[in-house]
Amino acid sequence: MPTLRPVSHEARLTLVEHLSELRTRLFVSLGILVVAFSFTYWQHKNVLDIVNRPLEKSQKVGDCRGAGDALEKSACFDQAVAKAMRRLTPALSELSRTTTDLAAGRPAAERGRAAEQVRRVGEASRALDAAARLAPTSTKRQPVTLGVAEPFFQTINVSLYAALVIALPLLLFQLYAFLIPAFTTRERRVVLPMMIGIPFLFYAGVAFGYFLALPRAVDFLQNFNDQAFDVLVQAKDYYKFVALFLAGTGIVFQIPVLVLGISRLGVMNVRQLRKQRGIVVLIAAVVSAVITPTPDPVTMLLVMAPLVVLFEISVLIAAYLEKRSPPGRRWSEWGGLEDEDDDLGADPDDPPGGSGPDDDATLDGWAGDVDEDEDPPLWELDPDEGHADPGATRPRPAGEEPDPALAGDPAGPRLADAPDDEGDPWWSTADDLDADDPYAASGTEPDEQSSEAAASDAGDAGPDDPPEPAPGGAEGSRG
Repeated sequence: MPTLRPVSHEARLTLVEHLSELRTRLFVSLGILVVAFSFTYWQHKNVLDIVNRPLEKSQKVGDCRGAGDALEKSACFDQAVAKAMRRLTPALSELSRTTTDLAAGRPAAERGRAAEQVRRVGEASRALDAAARLAPTSTKRQPVTLGVAEPFFQTINVSLYAALVIALPLLLFQLYAFLIPAFTTRERRVVLPMMIGIPFLFYAGVAFGYFLALPRAVDFLQNFNDQAFDVLVQAKDYYKFVALFLAGTGIVFQIPVLVLGISRLGVMNVRQLRKQRGIVVLIAAVVSAVITPTPDPVTMLLVMAPLVVLFEISVLIAAYLEKRSPPGRRWSEWGGLEDEDDDLGADPDDPPGGSGPDDDATLDGWAGDVDEDEDPPLWELDPDEGHADPGATRPRPAGEEPDPALAGDPAGPRLADAPDDEGDPWWSTADDLDADDPYAASGTEPDEQSSEAAASDAGDAGPDDPPEPAPGGAEGSRG
């Protein structure tokens, strides 16, 4: 039964057990995401306010002289009208009192007209006061929706994005728990600290993008050439832009993980990384220009500075770790590095008294698998007969010395009709064996000889000769 904790590296699981563990971790991850989504949907108003804040700040209504598009001018006009109404209401009240005082010593007809004017002024004052209260309290720009169900679905999308950000550490833990058992102890010491730092660096990148880069980018893009457009931002496009933007800044902040990984795996050392500083600065400038597409160089430098600082800090950490614990060999030298078999003891396939290809020893001195029951190769028995000895530097396997009589002809293969060498005992031994073999002289198989003998016997018998009785005939049956 798979558990939530990582499987041990020494454990040996079948394919079905691996799939069962994967299924369990997927269900656990889905449960974590559902819990996080329930919380973010419950607080969706606050989540939407947080996401909409950069767009709200891009509305230039504080100083209407900088308003460009018609919507900003309309918002400025609404603010100006509301302010005028609020100032006009007290003035009308004061006018009513003044008119009443002036009509006190006048004839009755004038006092009647004055009273009617005061009544009308009072009604106008109350109407202005009511209209001033209806003036919009917020002129900030909000995303617009065009579909019937778009408000609902966009609320779901934003809540899901927020749930992913909140649940990221737990989701990464489930991924690491499934992958970590595949690494050896040495590899874990290199990979695990970098894996732990990934979510924290991602959060740092998201915070940097939200508080610094995103407001400037939205402000520039929304107010670029706005005199020629009625700028309306659809909710679907805006939330997608924000999600991709913050995810990009979070990924860019993984520079320390990349630099430390390159250093600890032996791809490049610290000296080589420092030589590439110019290329890194150029890449950081390009990334900063893409993240903040503004003509303001100060903003681009403000975004570029953290990327360069992260690279320099990563190089310093890599230099410290390189002095404390030198990294592994270069990729071209990985043929002799230890692997997971080193943690489990000796390799059963290793030759006696030597190291296999899975140990720290290189492959140059390894003689391969040796079977003591097999005869050694011919070139190891007599290298003086003109045969090359590619294993001259290799040690002879331990065990009994091979019997030369069982090794065949030391001179190698010969033609079948080659003349015998009287001085060669091998040929005389072969001739003796041929003389003792009853089938060697005829050159036919036993079955063929028996059939030929039967045919010759049948031909020698005459027509008057009685046939030989078969064994088990009639007489035998009577007996």
